[in-house]
Amino acid sequence: MSALAAVPAAAGIPLTHRGVASRVRVLSGRSETEGETIVIFMGLHALADVCADLLAEGVDPDTPAAVISRGTCDDQRVVVADVRTLPQAAAALRAPALVIVGDVVRLRGALSTRSRRSLRSPAAGRR
Repeated sequence: MSALAAVPAAAGIPLTHRGVASRVRVLSGRSETEGETIVIFMGLHALADVCADLLAEGVDPDTPAAVISRGTCDDQRVVVADVRTLPQAAAALRAPALVIVGDVVRLRGALSTRSRRSLRSPAAGRR
């Protein structure tokens, strides 16, 4: 689990909370870092609107994006497309889902271990 989620959770601080905050901005302290990754929690039901808003804000329509449905579960599904076509490409996915927008999506093939091994520990199936 990333420190992004684990550390605030361990301290009892939610990153989002209904009526308090619906956005999280994460920045790297490294000045040489360029680009931006946008992560949308609970956005599957409004994906067309989310993508339209991103395009209206100036996100390049060809920016790579992904929807990860049921992440880390045995039935996890990942759809990769560009921002313009993501709503149609992800239409068959079900919640819960995480949407990721940005050039980091292109790294999926190089970094993905999901297709090579299970995320469960070897002892998970033993009783």
